Amino acid sequence: MQFTEAQEKIKTIANEAERDVAELLLNMGFTFIDSNPIIRNDLEQQVGEIDLLFSFEDYLLLIEVSKNTSAGNNKKITWFTKWADRSNQTLLRNHYNLRPRKVLRVYFDLATKTPENPSAESTRITQDGTGNKIAYLDDYAYFLNSLKKIGSWSKNDFLDWLNFEDEPRSKTIDAIQYYIGETPAFCFVEKVENLLRSCYVSRRRTNDMGYQRALKKTRVTGISQNIKKGEGLSFPNSILISVPNLTENIAEHEDCPKIVKIHFPLSYNTCRIIDGQHRLLGFSAVPSETRQMYSLPVIALQNYDRKKEIKTFVDVNSKQQKIDVNLILLLKADLEWKEDTKEQKEKIAVGVAQELNNSFLRNRVYFGRADESKGSKITLSTLVSALLGNNQIQDTVNKTYKKIKETFKLIQENLPRYGFQEGGYFGENQGIRVLCRLLYLYQRNTEVGKISISKEEFIKNIGAIMDKDTIAELDVLYGEGGANSATIVFVNKLQEKFPTKYKDMVSNLNNLKKKKQ
Repeated sequence: MQFTEAQEKIKTIANEAERDVAELLLNMGFTFIDSNPIIRNDLEQQVGEIDLLFSFEDYLLLIEVSKNTSAGNNKKITWFTKWADRSNQTLLRNHYNLRPRKVLRVYFDLATKTPENPSAESTRITQDGTGNKIAYLDDYAYFLNSLKKIGSWSKNDFLDWLNFEDEPRSKTIDAIQYYIGETPAFCFVEKVENLLRSCYVSRRRTNDMGYQRALKKTRVTGISQNIKKGEGLSFPNSILISVPNLTENIAEHEDCPKIVKIHFPLSYNTCRIIDGQHRLLGFSAVPSETRQMYSLPVIALQNYDRKKEIKTFVDVNSKQQKIDVNLILLLKADLEWKEDTKEQKEKIAVGVAQELNNSFLRNRVYFGRADESKGSKITLSTLVSALLGNNQIQDTVNKTYKKIKETFKLIQENLPRYGFQEGGYFGENQGIRVLCRLLYLYQRNTEVGKISISKEEFIKNIGAIMDKDTIAELDVLYGEGGANSATIVFVNKLQEKFPTKYKDMVSNLNNLKKKKQ
């Protein structure tokens, strides 16, 4: 079915949600076959109805769309089971006189966000190799946003999410092999059209282990405009990719640099982009005849270890200061670090932030993932900085969280109005900085004998001095320096209201020395 014919057919779909999903897939580049076909067996008994049917390469895509808020896992399981049945697939192919193809099944649940803890049955039925996927509301929104930014190349994002496996195809080309440290690298030039087909981006989203940041449409648009103006040299750097099985004949160090033959893959989604996604994707928004005029320099690493990929991505982007610091912290937490290093403590702090996000902060932490909106959330970098800078890190995530949990629970119980909800003083970035600073001050003053009260009483006393005037005084104090000034405000007010308890409390940590035993 031609694109314009498919467009007209999709417009006639009565169900709005099905129509929206159909338009998404069509504009991504999938081939529309039909909507709402009723499949019957040889006895003319109804086997089932398929909301949408698409094809791509040697695959059939069976699509179910639901906005039913009361539809549970049973409906999904029934649908997946029915259309995983080979006899039902045969009836479907016969209905359209289609040759045998591999089948992928996607259930669009547009009433539910991706669950933090999916059920065991959902996990089982959608595990790798089953050909089953559930696209939740946030998945749909992500792919729709991706389509708006980069057009049909968003298909590669979708194929990566589907775990799509293309038939192996490659071409033999010349490359210069050399070494980056102990890693063999291959330098060559390839046509943009081929790179757009074979490359994909491993994005860090809600529940996956990707590492790339969200696309910036302004950057993609800017590069596209430069290409249209013929200003391709405004981004001459090579793109860096990880590729499987380029060659079996790796030259030794002493023979490099050396011209070698490699097999560059032409199959969909075989090369992961480590660096240069915006440079390549800038071509996705220009006409095909323009793309065909361009090639890009490439540095390819063969079968590069995934954790090394992440570290390379972090190194490249952190030194160039191009990547969201929150995502860098999240990615670094996937790596192994030596004990007592700053990186190991940051990793523990990230783990604590994830625990807090699932408990007291209720999904209000911004981690810098590709499908997140920052809004007024507490940033991961604020939490990590506040925990490290105020000596709150223990030697494991569990020990640290146990310590923090005790305090957060006291805040929640005794200062509900100023707690961790959006708009509460301690539920914002600056409030988190101040809270960690106050905890450290309490801890140090207690250690040297300046105060002698329980943590619960300390929190209750803070609640007693919180009023409109105090908040107004605190609201003009920003950043780390503002957090220090805010703690001085708290100490002064505690001394005014409870002079006996706090007369000796010191707000300058440099003036505190441990009590002699």
